[in-house]
Amino acid sequence: MKKNDIYIDSYLTYIKVEKQLADNTIESYKNDITIFTRFLEKEDKDVTQTTKNDIEDFLEELYDREYNENSVAHIITSLKSFYKYLILEKYTNDSPMINIHSPKLERKLPVYLTFKEIEALLEAPDQSTNEGLRDFAMIELMYSSGLRVTELISLRIRQLHLEQGYLSILGKGSKERIVPFGSKGKKAIEVYMEEARGLFYDDKKSEDYLFLSRLGTPFTRQGFWKNLKEYTLKAGITKSISPHKLRHSFATHLLENGADLRMIQKMLGHSNISTTQIYTHVHYERLSKIFNKTHPRA
Repeated sequence: MKKNDIYIDSYLTYIKVEKQLADNTIESYKNDITIFTRFLEKEDKDVTQTTKNDIEDFLEELYDREYNENSVAHIITSLKSFYKYLILEKYTNDSPMINIHSPKLERKLPVYLTFKEIEALLEAPDQSTNEGLRDFAMIELMYSSGLRVTELISLRIRQLHLEQGYLSILGKGSKERIVPFGSKGKKAIEVYMEEARGLFYDDKKSEDYLFLSRLGTPFTRQGFWKNLKEYTLKAGITKSISPHKLRHSFATHLLENGADLRMIQKMLGHSNISTTQIYTHVHYERLSKIFNKTHPRA
C-alpha cells in the first residue's frame, strides 16, 4: 500500500470511530483527499512533505480542470480536517492549509415545487398497482416530513409511529430527531402496508425496511430518483427535480404558511439555524415578486 493511502485509511478510521461521521460524509472526505494525494504522487511527494505552494498548485490545477467553486471549497474543508488529524497523530508538525481560504460562494436559492406542482406529482403514480401505491407513499411521506432521500429509503418499520403520526429518524452524525407527518401521509403508508408491501416482502432480503423494491430488497437512492424523474415528466413539471427538491418544497411551504424557523430547523435536522435561513430568502423573494406584480405603485 502506498504511504499516502496508509495516512488516508488511518484518518478515515478516526472519523468513523472517534467522530462517528455518516458513511456518505466519510466517502466524500475520502474522494476529496484521494484527488489531492494523486496530484502529490505526480511529484513523488507524500502528504507530510506538502508545502503551501503545493496546495496552491493543486488548487490551480482544480480550476484548470474546471472544478466549480463549491467543489473546491469542499476539498479545502476536507484537507483542513485531514491535516488537523495528521498533526494530532504527530505525523507532521505543520499544516500547509494555514492561510488557505475557501472561495467566496454565492449562495443559490433552492429550487422548489409549488403546491400545485406537488399535487400533480402526487397524482402521477398509478395507485391501482402495487408499485404505484408504494411510490405514492414514498413521495407523500418525503414531502410531508422533509426527509433526506437516504433517510427515506433506510426507514425501518420500528421507526414508524403510525398512530401518533411521527417518525424517529437517525440523521447526519447519528443524531436522532422526531419528525411528524400529516394525516395524508399516514393514510398513504397504511394503504401501502396493508395492500402492497407484503407482495414485495422476502424473508431473506427485506428485514423490516418499510419501502421495498420488486425484488424484495430495500429501495435504493438511484431507484427512487429514477421513479421520481418519470413521475415528474408524467406530471408535466418542467423544472429539474431531484429528491432533495421535495425537501426544499416541504420547508418552503411550511414557512409560507407561518411555521417558525426554529421548528423547521428541528424537523430538517439542521445543526445550525443559518442553514435553514436560506428558506427565508426564498420566501422574501416570492413576496417581492407578488408585490411587484400586484401593487399599483410597485
